[in-house]
Amino acid sequence: MDPDRKALPDGREVLRTALHKWGTKNCFVEFDLYTTQFGPIINDEVEKRLFGVIDDQGAKAVRALLAGDHTEMHETFQDFFEHMTSREALHELPECRYLRA
Repeated sequence: MDPDRKALPDGREVLRTALHKWGTKNCFVEFDLYTTQFGPIINDEVEKRLFGVIDDQGAKAVRALLAGDHTEMHETFQDFFEHMTSREALHELPECRYLRA
């Protein structure tokens, strides 16, 4: 692997790490993704009604996967793939944005 280099203000260069240990709160979040705004009117019904349950169940499944909780992974197996498929269908996988960084 050849990680990117970052120039520091003092002129030194440091290697960026290929793996970040940020946790799910920093890697798996996108605020107001499906919120629409028409002038002063803000509406998030699409996000709440269409993705609310899928996102909640998907987040639980991802936490189980990251924690290595085999019992919970078994219980949320289908939810994980429904969550990923719903995002993939819209070409949005915000969960994987950190992989592109």
